[in-house]
Amino acid sequence: HNRNLRNRPSGYWIFDPSGLGIPHARHKEWPASHIKSVSLMTDGFAQLAEPFAIANDPADIHAQIQTHGLLTLSNLLFSAQQADADCLSYPRFKTMDDTSAIWALVEYFVNTKSVWFFTNVLVSSNLIKLKIVIADFL
Repeated sequence: HNRNLRNRPSGYWIFDPSGLGIPHARHKEWPASHIKSVSLMTDGFAQLAEPFAIANDPADIHAQIQTHGLLTLSNLLFSAQQADADCLSYPRFKTMDDTSAIWALVEYFVNTKSVWFFTNVLVSSNLIKLKIVIADFL
């Protein structure tokens, strides 16, 4: 029943291949110079906050990523999911959901008009280190 409400006015909006949820996305803007790091995560990784309460909210997940790292947090999440494999204490559709996250430190070199992202990417429990340069961004 819940999935039938996906991307409908009487339900909830998500980012999926249909693109229907995009106009309903919440967004916020900050001056570029105020951004020191960013994180992106799937709803599966966000289970650290809801339902498992390992973190208080997405901002706390971001703070914990900076302190503990993606791999440590994913292991904590996997342990919590396995401890409730029947999904009885924390109701959800399946024991484990997609669990991917990206965390990036952002360094600005304004005089070169480039932004450098030093990024750790967690994809299916594999930690990948990337250095991404976006030129002429500013």
